[in-house]
Amino acid sequence: MAYIREGAPNYVRRLTAEFTRRGITLPDELTAALDTLDQLEAARPASIGQPQLIDAYLRGDTPAEIDTLAVAAETCQRRTDAHREACIKHALRTENLFTAHGDELTRALAALAAPLIANLERAAELEQDLAALVRAGRHDDAAIIGQLDLDAHELQALYNVRSSVTQGAVWKVDWTDCSVWRDPHKLDTVDYRGTATDRYLTGIRAGAGLWFPTVDEALTQARPIAAEIREGTRTAGRTGAGRV
Repeated sequence: MAYIREGAPNYVRRLTAEFTRRGITLPDELTAALDTLDQLEAARPASIGQPQLIDAYLRGDTPAEIDTLAVAAETCQRRTDAHREACIKHALRTENLFTAHGDELTRALAALAAPLIANLERAAELEQDLAALVRAGRHDDAAIIGQLDLDAHELQALYNVRSSVTQGAVWKVDWTDCSVWRDPHKLDTVDYRGTATDRYLTGIRAGAGLWFPTVDEALTQARPIAAEIREGTRTAGRTGAGRV
């Protein structure tokens, strides 16, 4: 769609910010491409039109200078259009580089996801009465409960960023999708609704196994589960189970 294409430079900038604000160093190839995008955008042609030509006459510019300015004014729109297209094309190439480095970037995101998942797993074991935990002197557990929603929100954000750098990837084997849960079909018999916090805690308590895999890791995990379902040794789950 046209608006998506036109917005490619801004999209690449926003995606870059998702990594840099989390302290993740991007691969050299991506960094070089982003530097090139900076240079391209900085080379935007100056706007030249009739007002600039009038000013040239008023200044007493030479005929040769005015002719040069007139040519620049005549070609200004064409150069501006070409510059915009160059920025878009380079941004699209840079977006493809994010996808090309999808596994590497996913592993970097997974390192940030690990402590969040650990906190959610610990929270799933706890009573969620914050005041009671504080009164009992269980301050570490109270801290986990106190930041539970923030952790869940950030984990969801990390999954979303992973989706951006794995665009076009196939995560499912048949209907089994292990991109978020090691055994997503364990969610089939539970009430898997509510906020991100509710869903994560529900899935953990159901034994589904929250994790943050690469595409290949998720597919490796999904294949034997899907095979069991095909062979009839496991009950098939609902379509799309396991996605958040």
